[in-house]
Amino acid sequence: MTKLIVLKLDGNLQQGVRVTLSIATEGVSPHKEITGNLPPIAPLQTTIDEWRSHYRSLGSSPRGIKAIKVTYDGSIAQKHEDCKNSATELQKQLNNWLLSESFRPIRESWLKELQEKELVRVLIRTSSQQLRQIPWHLWDLVEEYPNAELALSATDYQKPIIAKTPTKRDQVKILAILGNSTGIDIETDRKLLNSLPDADVTFLVQPQRHEINDSLWERPWDILFFAGHSQTVGDSGRIYINENKESLTTDDLKYGLKKAKSNGLAVAIFNSCDGLGLGIPVRSATDSPNYCDARTSAR
Repeated sequence: MTKLIVLKLDGNLQQGVRVTLSIATEGVSPHKEITGNLPPIAPLQTTIDEWRSHYRSLGSSPRGIKAIKVTYDGSIAQKHEDCKNSATELQKQLNNWLLSESFRPIRESWLKELQEKELVRVLIRTSSQQLRQIPWHLWDLVEEYPNAELALSATDYQKPIIAKTPTKRDQVKILAILGNSTGIDIETDRKLLNSLPDADVTFLVQPQRHEINDSLWERPWDILFFAGHSQTVGDSGRIYINENKESLTTDDLKYGLKKAKSNGLAVAIFNSCDGLGLGIPVRSATDSPNYCDARTSAR
């Protein structure tokens, strides 16, 4: 059975963070809850900002870009080295922070309750955009559990008054939006989707805004998938849906997603860059903790 680990974080890096850990078998009420604290660590934000600056100075991410012969000059090689060094420093600083004495009860409870080979879902619940930006997947505890899956969640949600019984279909219906792909290869995404067994995939390639909204409102879907460029500004996420740089924010998608959820939508996947601002607002738009994670992955 899958274990569910929920870490609720209240606070910030400047003043410290109060942490509440709950452990449960998925689908069952938590059988253990314990609190701890993480001390202030303002320099960690500076380290995160430095890493992001070095990373963005490299230009387009190498993921998904077709192989070409590239000759690196000294300045580009130095940028790669600076990025690597800042990433190493970030991981070191993060894990030293998570070894704080005041956080030890959380760590010891985790180790006592969980076996290394167990299936584990780790949910980080916080309303702090600053804490969401932390690369929690680099936590040594998470890395030590090969079957651990990490996700972010908002702290506030509302259960639907009436639970809708999922509609059984012969095939999983997937709405796949292939948006602005300048500098990245999303054909691999298309091939993988087409290879899925028992899946009925509808592609919207370089669509207009109304095509996406019409599809969400008018047809039932099980999975929404987006591949392309995206951007996070503050707490808001934006996807670029065509090469004319036409875009949609999470607010633009809100009502279409609510309608799609009432018709059976269970999962939203955004395979895009800088997508942190997409995951939490999209999940919150469903007003339900039962809505499967709105997942994002960096290109």
